[in-house]
Amino acid sequence: MDGNAPNHVGHDAPCVMVIDDQPAMRAIIGRLLHQQGLGNVIEAENGLHAIRLLGGGKVAKPDVIICDLYMDEMDGMEFVEQLRRHRNQTPVLILTAEKNAAMHDLALQAGANKVLTKPISAASLGNEVTVALAEHAVATEVARSAGAAG
Repeated sequence: MDGNAPNHVGHDAPCVMVIDDQPAMRAIIGRLLHQQGLGNVIEAENGLHAIRLLGGGKVAKPDVIICDLYMDEMDGMEFVEQLRRHRNQTPVLILTAEKNAAMHDLALQAGANKVLTKPISAASLGNEVTVALAEHAVATEVARSAGAAG
């Protein structure tokens, strides 16, 4: 499963981009998502690779992004900042082993929707993705309604 060959499980399944510099971690996260019926996964090896995939139209637009915090070339913090700078409001969940609350706060300030800590169960990850999708749908509808009213 790489960025050029997304794993399409079902037409109604949300598309999840997983960004992590460790192939084994991408595979584990992909399996956890698949266990929760969220197996439509696009993989990227770092933030720069993800930006190129998203900007190049090589992949379907993901419904949610799960991103590691520490990676070479472009880390999770810089990825989120660039994504938001380009007005992309796709929900981003940072999944990290980092326990430092100050780093979590910085990731949230950069534009991440939530910071999750490793290890995480399939059920917890699936729940967090579902919540992020629901919150994004509500925010999108509110923005659309405000735009129509104004």
